[in-house]
Amino acid sequence: YVEEMTTQPDRDECFFDAGALPRILLVNSWQEGDTIRSFDGHRKNLKKLFCDLHLNGTDRKKIPVLRTESGEIIFVPGVRTGAHYTVTESTQKILRIRKIQED
Repeated sequence: YVEEMTTQPDRDECFFDAGALPRILLVNSWQEGDTIRSFDGHRKNLKKLFCDLHLNGTDRKKIPVLRTESGEIIFVPGVRTGAHYTVTESTQKILRIRKIQED
């Protein structure tokens, strides 16, 4: 269980319950109308989140979006981690995903 982890993830990494994740995950760029479910249960529009971070259209296209094969967004590095597949006390395996900056 995660309580043994000594560091908090930063905005470029996230942790998921590996056993709950679907087998196929996709990485692509954001699309108009994309939303991510937040931990308060509401859906947040990615375009609004990008605007809140003062990201222009060119910068938005550079941000990878991790989603399930069905299209559910679960992680946008530097922006938000979705509320799906969270680590719980019953989690047996944890998948850590981290965006690595290019030089």
